[in-house]
Amino acid sequence: MGHVGNDGRPFTAAEQERFEWALLLAYERSVQQPPPLTLPTLLDWHAALSAHHPRMHPGAFREGEITFGSFLGTLAPDVPLEIGAALNVHQEAVMLWTACLEVGMPPDADDVLTHATWLHAELLRIHPMHDGNGRLARLVQYWLMHAYGLRAPDYSRDRAAYYQALAAYFLHRDLHPLLTLSRTHLI
Repeated sequence: MGHVGNDGRPFTAAEQERFEWALLLAYERSVQQPPPLTLPTLLDWHAALSAHHPRMHPGAFREGEITFGSFLGTLAPDVPLEIGAALNVHQEAVMLWTACLEVGMPPDADDVLTHATWLHAELLRIHPMHDGNGRLARLVQYWLMHAYGLRAPDYSRDRAAYYQALAAYFLHRDLHPLLTLSRTHLI
């Protein structure tokens, strides 16, 4: 999300400040008490990140089609199915890691980073919300990394490379550029 909403209208300075506070509060909430990543959790996090601002359509899937950059998001009727599929893959990974933890073996850090980066990219590819998809995808990635005691990437250090790596994923489902960037931008 930038300084202009998907409706083309700029956000006021007060609205931008409100979004920054919402991001901080949502991040603190997710780290203090990390819930399982379910659809209601995802929608709740989006509502919190959007500061419940009506122009952001907080906590609701978009109803119309959307473009971001030169890419078209998943068709609106397919969003719930694709989000459900991504969350199912996520739950399978978490079940495996939980089984490892139960026998005293932490999950492989690179496996967690790869999965968190994939989930981040999938959320952006699907683009389920009217606005705020980038913030939501980054929060999910940060949350997952921190839930396993790992550092998360900071893409703001090289936004051009970040957008280029995302384009490789959107066009070819090639996660390698984004994963490489993630590994080199851990904070």
